[in-house]
Amino acid sequence: MPGWYIHMGVARKTIARLAENKIAGAIFGQNGPDAATIANLARTNSAYLTLGAIGPDLFFLPPDFKPLIGGMLWKLASFIRELNTTLDDNLLDPYESAMGRIANNAADEINALTGRLKDSLEGIFDQANPLRRLHLSFGRRRHEVVE
Repeated sequence: MPGWYIHMGVARKTIARLAENKIAGAIFGQNGPDAATIANLARTNSAYLTLGAIGPDLFFLPPDFKPLIGGMLWKLASFIRELNTTLDDNLLDPYESAMGRIANNAADEINALTGRLKDSLEGIFDQANPLRRLHLSFGRRRHEVVE
């Protein structure tokens, strides 16, 4: 895997030759900015150019994935996944299958005792909840403008 300097060197050469490339000019000029505009944007926003050049290999370039430590991290991640799977299979799934029925039965019993009032109230609150979120988001925006 080439290092980050190879990615950046290729990106710089690509941007330098982009404006004069006839094929790129024909492709970029159809439905958006032309190749010269894109090259200018890449030069003025070098952080985004760097992210675009290194981005695909971002998780392979840091040193913690190299052989010695990377193998230990892989083993640790595998152990945690296996532990969580074991806990889910042997503890959480049986608990949810037993307690889920009790919770469902309790909800059905409350509905039966209240003449379905619980379901009606839950439906009303579920419909009102998006309006409450909308009101809170407008309140936050108004507060940000004032500050």
